[in-house]
Amino acid sequence: MTYTTHPTAPEFTALAVMLENVTGPLRANASADPATPTLAQDVDRLGALRAEIDRLSKQADDIRARLEAAYLDTIEGEIFRATFTQVEGSSRTDWKAVAAKLKPSAQLIRAHTKTNDGHTRMTLSAKTAKH
Repeated sequence: MTYTTHPTAPEFTALAVMLENVTGPLRANASADPATPTLAQDVDRLGALRAEIDRLSKQADDIRARLEAAYLDTIEGEIFRATFTQVEGSSRTDWKAVAAKLKPSAQLIRAHTKTNDGHTRMTLSAKTAKH
């Protein structure tokens, strides 16, 4: 069984156009090469790319569900092969519940608590339209 998909016109959303045509008034460095994207353009491009990745991930999930629903061990494509193998579930210990049941002291908890290095979190969100 072979599935071949080609993008159709409706799949090329305004978002895809935005990826190619993003412009912005702010420049990180006024003396920078005009061909270098501004930070504002980078933010918009990153947001558009993440939205496109989300759209593509949903498409991939839909295709995978269709393939799994065929209940075949192997499906051959022209370029790729999908092979399905049943994997047994795994078990994990809920250490938080175990600790709560044992009621450890604050001192014992502090003695076994590790602190990770900090990091920079970036939150990217769509701006509301200006009317």
